Amino acid sequence: MSISGNSTGMPGEQSEYILHSTITTNAADEYCVLLIDSKSVIQEISRERIDIGPVTTVMKPIIVDYPNGFEGALGLCVVTDTHPATLFTTLSIGVKDAINTVWPDISTYPIPTNKSN
Repeated sequence: MSISGNSTGMPGEQSEYILHSTITTNAADEYCVLLIDSKSVIQEISRERIDIGPVTTVMKPIIVDYPNGFEGALGLCVVTDTHPATLFTTLSIGVKDAINTVWPDISTYPIPTNKSN
């Protein structure tokens, strides 16, 4: 999995990112995308269930609203029922470079459950 898009922005702006994933087995997976700062989860951006076939490439648009009045590093990460939270993209909001950030332990964030509907 990966997330692509512009890694810089300004407080109060909105930006679109694309979640890319290529899966090689049959499965139904639920995922959520989190916006985090250096202390905690700010917002759950997206949560969705994907039914995937033997070889599937998933490309999902994700809209992120940057918090008003915030300047610094934010992170986008993905949590699934089969993978722990993993940071994919560091965002610099209102500043040039915010890459040297220590991210919080979000391993206790509620992981989606793999359930059929």
